[in-house]
Amino acid sequence: MIKNILLLEDDEDVAFIVKYYLEKEKININIVSEISDALTLLKVKDKLPDLVLFDLFVGNDYGGDFVDEVEKDSELPDLPLILITGSKNSEKIDSITSKKNVIGMIEKPFSSNYLFKQIKLLYSQYGEK
Repeated sequence: MIKNILLLEDDEDVAFIVKYYLEKEKININIVSEISDALTLLKVKDKLPDLVLFDLFVGNDYGGDFVDEVEKDSELPDLPLILITGSKNSEKIDSITSKKNVIGMIEKPFSSNYLFKQIKLLYSQYGEK
Protein backbone atom coordinates (compact mmCIF):
# COMPACT_ATOMS: atom_id res chain seq x y z
CA MET A 1 0.00 0.00 0.00
CA ILE A 2 1.28 3.44 -0.92
CA LYS A 3 1.40 5.86 1.99
CA ASN A 4 4.27 8.24 1.17
CA ILE A 5 5.40 9.65 -2.16
CA LEU A 6 8.26 11.98 -3.02
CA LEU A 7 7.52 14.22 -6.02
CA LEU A 8 10.45 15.76 -7.89
CA GLU A 9 8.77 18.44 -10.00
CA ASP A 10 9.79 22.03 -10.78
CA ASP A 11 6.46 23.17 -12.22
CA GLU A 12 4.53 24.56 -9.25
CA ASP A 13 1.16 24.10 -10.95
CA VAL A 14 1.79 20.43 -11.69
CA ALA A 15 3.14 19.88 -8.17
CA PHE A 16 0.03 21.49 -6.67
CA ILE A 17 -2.31 19.35 -8.78
CA VAL A 18 -0.48 16.10 -8.00
CA LYS A 19 -0.41 16.94 -4.29
CA TYR A 20 -4.11 17.79 -4.30
CA TYR A 21 -5.08 14.57 -6.13
CA LEU A 22 -2.93 12.28 -3.99
CA GLU A 23 -3.86 13.83 -0.66
CA LYS A 24 -7.50 13.13 -1.56
CA GLU A 25 -6.43 9.46 -1.68
CA LYS A 26 -4.86 9.76 1.81
CA ILE A 27 -1.30 9.66 0.47
CA ASN A 28 1.34 11.88 2.07
CA ILE A 29 3.38 13.73 -0.51
CA ASN A 30 6.66 15.57 -0.14
CA ILE A 31 7.51 17.92 -3.01
CA VAL A 32 10.97 19.07 -4.06
CA SER A 33 11.94 21.04 -7.13
CA GLU A 34 15.62 20.16 -7.39
CA ILE A 35 17.42 16.87 -7.81
CA SER A 36 19.88 17.71 -5.03
CA ASP A 37 16.99 18.20 -2.58
CA ALA A 38 15.45 14.87 -3.56
CA LEU A 39 18.76 13.07 -3.06
CA THR A 40 19.20 14.73 0.34
CA LEU A 41 15.76 13.52 1.45
CA LEU A 42 16.55 10.00 0.25
CA LYS A 43 19.56 9.87 2.58
CA VAL A 44 17.16 9.80 5.56
CA LYS A 45 16.74 6.03 5.39
CA ASP A 46 14.11 5.73 8.13
CA LYS A 47 11.83 8.12 6.21
CA LEU A 48 12.07 6.74 2.69
CA PRO A 49 9.01 7.20 0.48
CA ASP A 50 7.18 4.20 -0.92
CA LEU A 51 7.93 5.56 -4.38
CA VAL A 52 9.20 8.63 -6.20
CA LEU A 53 7.47 10.49 -9.02
CA PHE A 54 9.91 12.55 -11.08
CA ASP A 55 9.90 14.75 -14.16
CA LEU A 56 12.10 14.19 -17.20
CA PHE A 57 13.51 17.69 -16.95
CA VAL A 58 13.75 19.50 -13.61
CA GLY A 59 14.92 23.05 -14.20
CA ASN A 60 18.16 22.69 -16.14
CA ASP A 61 18.71 19.15 -14.84
CA TYR A 62 17.90 15.84 -16.48
CA GLY A 63 15.78 13.27 -14.64
CA GLY A 64 18.04 10.50 -15.90
CA ASP A 65 20.83 11.88 -13.74
CA PHE A 66 18.53 11.56 -10.71
CA VAL A 67 17.79 7.94 -11.60
CA ASP A 68 21.52 7.20 -11.99
CA GLU A 69 22.23 8.63 -8.52
CA VAL A 70 19.43 6.57 -6.94
CA GLU A 71 20.65 3.40 -8.61
CA LYS A 72 24.24 4.04 -7.44
CA ASP A 73 23.10 4.21 -3.80
CA SER A 74 23.41 0.70 -2.39
CA GLU A 75 20.83 1.53 0.27
CA LEU A 76 18.17 2.32 -2.32
CA PRO A 77 18.32 -0.79 -4.52
CA ASP A 78 14.55 -1.33 -4.70
CA LEU A 79 13.16 2.20 -4.56
CA PRO A 80 10.51 2.39 -7.29
CA LEU A 81 10.54 5.47 -9.52
CA ILE A 82 7.80 6.65 -11.89
CA LEU A 83 8.54 9.14 -14.64
CA ILE A 84 5.92 11.88 -15.12
CA THR A 85 6.45 13.89 -18.29
CA GLY A 86 4.86 15.90 -21.03
CA SER A 87 7.97 15.56 -23.17
CA LYS A 88 7.83 13.87 -26.57
CA ASN A 89 11.59 13.15 -26.55
CA SER A 90 11.26 9.40 -27.06
CA GLU A 91 15.02 8.79 -27.00
CA LYS A 92 15.38 10.29 -23.51
CA ILE A 93 12.14 8.68 -22.28
CA ASP A 94 13.22 5.23 -23.53
CA SER A 95 16.64 5.71 -21.96
CA ILE A 96 15.10 6.42 -18.56
CA THR A 97 12.23 3.93 -18.59
CA SER A 98 14.65 1.09 -19.35
CA LYS A 99 16.50 1.66 -16.06
CA LYS A 100 16.10 -0.87 -13.25
CA ASN A 101 14.34 1.31 -10.68
CA VAL A 102 11.95 2.99 -13.12
CA ILE A 103 8.71 1.03 -12.99
CA GLY A 104 6.76 3.09 -15.51
CA MET A 105 5.72 6.42 -16.93
CA ILE A 106 2.69 8.70 -16.64
CA GLU A 107 2.17 11.17 -19.46
CA LYS A 108 1.14 14.77 -18.80
CA PRO A 109 -1.48 16.09 -18.90
CA PHE A 110 -3.46 13.64 -16.79
CA SER A 111 -6.72 13.50 -14.88
CA SER A 112 -6.86 12.80 -11.17
CA ASN A 113 -8.49 9.45 -11.79
CA TYR A 114 -5.88 8.44 -14.36
CA LEU A 115 -2.97 9.58 -12.18
CA PHE A 116 -4.02 7.55 -9.17
CA LYS A 117 -5.01 4.47 -11.20
CA GLN A 118 -1.67 4.47 -12.99
CA ILE A 119 0.30 4.88 -9.78
CA LYS A 120 -1.61 1.99 -8.18
CA LEU A 121 -1.26 -0.19 -11.28
CA LEU A 122 2.47 0.41 -11.73
CA TYR A 123 3.15 -0.02 -8.02
CA SER A 124 1.17 -3.28 -7.85
CA GLN A 125 3.01 -4.64 -10.91
CA TYR A 126 6.30 -3.66 -9.27
CA GLY A 127 5.30 -5.55 -6.10
CA GLU A 128 4.61 -8.70 -8.11
CA LYS A 129 8.21 -8.94 -9.38
